[in-house]
Amino acid sequence: MANAIKMNPLATSVNDVVTPLYFDRQIVRAEDLTLDRVSHDAELERMRRLMHGWGIVAGFTFLNVDLESGKFKLGKGYGITPNGNEIYLTEALEIADLSARLSGCCGPGSATCDIVDLEERAAIDARARDGIIEGWIVARPYFTDSELRPGVPVGCAHPANSLLPSRRCEGARFDIVCSLKYPHIQDEKSCEVLTEWMCKVPDEGRQPLPMPDTVAPEDDYLVVAKVALTDGVLSLTYRDRRMRLPVSILQDWMTACMCAVKPAPTTTTTSLPTTTPAPTTTLSLTTTRRPRTTPDIGFTLQPFTTPPPFVTIQPFTTPPPFVTIGPFTTPQIFTTVGPDIEGSLVNPVDWQVLNNRAVANGLTDVEVTSLDNQTKLTAVGIDNPAKLMVVDLGEVSAATGIERTKLETMKADIKTNRFLVGGLQL
Repeated sequence: MANAIKMNPLATSVNDVVTPLYFDRQIVRAEDLTLDRVSHDAELERMRRLMHGWGIVAGFTFLNVDLESGKFKLGKGYGITPNGNEIYLTEALEIADLSARLSGCCGPGSATCDIVDLEERAAIDARARDGIIEGWIVARPYFTDSELRPGVPVGCAHPANSLLPSRRCEGARFDIVCSLKYPHIQDEKSCEVLTEWMCKVPDEGRQPLPMPDTVAPEDDYLVVAKVALTDGVLSLTYRDRRMRLPVSILQDWMTACMCAVKPAPTTTTTSLPTTTPAPTTTLSLTTTRRPRTTPDIGFTLQPFTTPPPFVTIQPFTTPPPFVTIGPFTTPQIFTTVGPDIEGSLVNPVDWQVLNNRAVANGLTDVEVTSLDNQTKLTAVGIDNPAKLMVVDLGEVSAATGIERTKLETMKADIKTNRFLVGGLQL
């Protein structure tokens, strides 16, 4: 039976959250409808600020930069300010006269920016004597009211005498600040301290996180870029941006990097000496498809001086229905692989790393994780899954004894689960 709510609470408290209540035949005023919207906006701001954090999530890229004229475009982007407000730019925005604006705002004796802090002004003057003028382009929330409409007239006044805005348009404004302070300058986070806090929970419980305060409206911005004039030469960098990674990227990173590593399998194989050692294969991969400079490479079977150590064939009473391959001189099936592996498989991994990632993602029963097949493929030079994507499966089947249908299934597994062999997939 669930515990009933007791009549006498231990204590009660109220916060500053107020929402409207409606009932039938109520006379609803404009302030009631406005409060409904404002209270929901405030709830979203708290959730973004306290649960998701603040910073630039994506975009705000420099486009068409011309440092000589101080002109560039800022690409569309999305971010959250320290107080939880959205900075949402849907189209590229042109910024011009950056050098003049920087000099006028943050240069010696400048008067276009309101800098009343004497220490900040002294620091600006000291940098200027060294030939350096620096500042930061910041983005702030920006609102405009529009669509004037007549309201219900008071007394006998004409409706057109009382026009009030009926829409609020959200946007962003970009300014230059000459110095940064908290929360835009913070201490570096220690991996050791964070790991201690996350992983070692004492008997009395984990230490609570501090409740962050909101910042003053003039500090509620995002740093987009750092700009500097050094002896008259303009520079524009992404320095001092605070990045906020979306949850999807963090999940991919944790899956690929933070999961427990499966120990290497223990296998016993009998290896016969060969006349020449297997050459080391170098696999070069790119993230974009490029035209091949040479024809598609299959592999060439060279004769062995001794039988290959990986093929076990039961004796036939009649000749086998396929061509018998003669002795090999080397177990290596191919020597080079072109740069294009199915167009997008990048950062090649060996079979063991593939096994670890498959286990971490619950894919232990797929054909591609068969240790017996992986051992046979490695013996003929296919020591990572990416190489399997560019060889002739018929020749591989004949050389290893693995059924072609199983090889086709392994190749399909690699294509379907690209994260097994590739890097971060966005």
